[in-house]
Amino acid sequence: MTGDSSGFEGGFVIEDGALIAGSDQAFGGRSISMVGRGPTLGILDGVTVGSDLLVQNGGHFSVIEGQGTFTGEISEQTPPFDQPGGIPFTVLVPDVEEEPTFPLLTKIGAGELVFTDEVNVVDVDLAVANGLLTFNGTTNRAIMIRDAGALGGNGTLMTLAVGNGGTLAPGNSIGTLVVTGDTSFAAGSRFEVELAANGTSDRLEVGGTAALDGSVAPSDVDPAADYAARQRYTILTAAGGIADAFDGVEEDAALVEYELSQDDNNVYLTRIVVTQEPPAEPEEEEPQAPEEPDEPEEEEPQTPQDPEDEEPQAPEEPEEPEEEEPQAEGADDPLPDFGLPAEGSNATQLAMVLSEFDFSGRDETILNSLLNLNEAELNLAYRMLGGQIHAEVGRASAELSQVFNGAMLDAAGSVVAASEGAAGLGSMPVALSWAEVYGNGLDVDGDGNASGLTRDSYGVAVGTETGLSVFGDQLTVGVALGYSDAHLALTEVSETADIQSLHLGIYTESGAAPTETGIAYTSALSYGRHDIATERNIAFGSVDRTATDEYMANSLNVSVKTSYNVALDNRFGLAMASPFVALHYSQVEVGDVDETGAGSLNLSGSDNGDDWAAMSVGVTTTGTFSVGGNTVSTSSTLAYEKVLGDSIGSATLMLDGSPASFEVQGVDQSRDRIRAGAQGTMAIGDSTSLSVALDGIFAEDREELNVSTSVSFTF
Repeated sequence: MTGDSSGFEGGFVIEDGALIAGSDQAFGGRSISMVGRGPTLGILDGVTVGSDLLVQNGGHFSVIEGQGTFTGEISEQTPPFDQPGGIPFTVLVPDVEEEPTFPLLTKIGAGELVFTDEVNVVDVDLAVANGLLTFNGTTNRAIMIRDAGALGGNGTLMTLAVGNGGTLAPGNSIGTLVVTGDTSFAAGSRFEVELAANGTSDRLEVGGTAALDGSVAPSDVDPAADYAARQRYTILTAAGGIADAFDGVEEDAALVEYELSQDDNNVYLTRIVVTQEPPAEPEEEEPQAPEEPDEPEEEEPQTPQDPEDEEPQAPEEPEEPEEEEPQAEGADDPLPDFGLPAEGSNATQLAMVLSEFDFSGRDETILNSLLNLNEAELNLAYRMLGGQIHAEVGRASAELSQVFNGAMLDAAGSVVAASEGAAGLGSMPVALSWAEVYGNGLDVDGDGNASGLTRDSYGVAVGTETGLSVFGDQLTVGVALGYSDAHLALTEVSETADIQSLHLGIYTESGAAPTETGIAYTSALSYGRHDIATERNIAFGSVDRTATDEYMANSLNVSVKTSYNVALDNRFGLAMASPFVALHYSQVEVGDVDETGAGSLNLSGSDNGDDWAAMSVGVTTTGTFSVGGNTVSTSSTLAYEKVLGDSIGSATLMLDGSPASFEVQGVDQSRDRIRAGAQGTMAIGDSTSLSVALDGIFAEDREELNVSTSVSFTF
């Protein structure tokens, strides 16, 4: 029902099915009676119902999703049932689950039902079958929590039974739920307790006896507060005594431990931060001088004492147990042993830095958020804090420059090839110009210490070359200019780098022409300027910060290739096989890191620079034939590639909140790879050719795919 029913006479009766409140005035404050086999009163999200509720046999109170609120009174409707005046409004819908014929009102639906402190429940038992009932009112009957149900709030009830799968979570945040009678926790039940830094916590106060079983699930409620390293909380009191005990504590925090203890009337939960124990210092024993023998003392005769002179002593009174005073908040407490759960070199280095971090002020949120993480979450947080992206940009810049060098090597010798295709060696064209557009995709797996990464890039390169005769030998010399744009992202944490690069290079080709038998030499030299913009999102617990930075890198890149061309017998046209060996080298210098935006979690420092080298050995086969009067060339390459030296990037950094520096390493990539590629080129007329190439580099932990298309013009 929606709208306003305050003008109606009488009340509402639910005999069967469901009556749902869609607005605050849906019932206009009129009373609602539940009769029949299984009536249901539903409340939509955000709706408050203030009507009184009469329950004859039983019924359901439903909030499907969100939060519904009830502020009226609930009481038993004794038969015979009297209509509450006028003609009742009855809604019939398909039957719902049948309930026993006694006054039991059951909360159903996954949403939250709030009973305010105005609610008074008289002679009606309550049960929570699904979702959360936040009970802030009073009742003279029992509340039962069933599987998939939860009870919270600061209310008062007579008896409480928490069944298998049920959850008790006292308070609205920190608060106390009062039971005037007895309480029982079944096996498989759950007692959720929020802990504050000032020593207070959620609490269950029982006037009768408390029979315990199930588990306790603690959580911190003050993310910005300064918790003591060791703090004891009273989570349950029972004036009539305690039977049995909770099974244990549900927690998997890597840096915090919990201990349960109890006496005759109280249950305590102690929160303990795992700290690093200082090594015990051996005690130095001072040499002792030899003792002189004692002279015997003469005993004076003692006068016997009259027994009547001895005053009787009063019996000593038993000492009262001292109450444990709440400990001061943890300003001077030792920090946790951050290195205990650290996995890998990067995490261990970061943990050492955190041991000197200043967690005072607003940064207490960082410490408390770390304390509540389990081992896997904590190591992920270490990766977020470590700034691996700054260790990856140097190598990425080198690889982007080598892609540009590859475009120049592919173009080298095109003048000679064009001369042979056009008019033979004797009529070499003056110059050849070319343009290439290329794209690149890279996927690298993580290595356990560092996150994996992906890189997507595109670029364009243009060049021109000409053939020269040097001491009777043919030499091709060319120059090229290129631009590339790359996006680098870590796969396990939210860290990215956008790299915009400008490339300038020269290249040469000499020796045997592509269609001649003999040795051929090609080389390329380039300079790259790389503008880098990084972003790190640091999000764990209550921490959510973003650090950004912009800096520059410079790279110098060399590629040399030597091949031997061998003609193959082929009845369809010209075929060549060219075994080759190639060497690629890049030296990269990266600017200083100086992040902003994340406060004490900003990083500063520098990439350690990268010298990247690789050698490849393989063979290229080429075939040339005529299609429809046009010359078509195809080539395929298969090579083994070996990365030389240390292939792991690194950076030396500092968190702004700590005086200590640390080294973060990039992902360790396989040094042994297979490169495979194919290219097709078609001559269009006498002076133009069009090429398409596909190239892949494959290893155990990485996949890289390159695609390009180019066009060349001879003059």
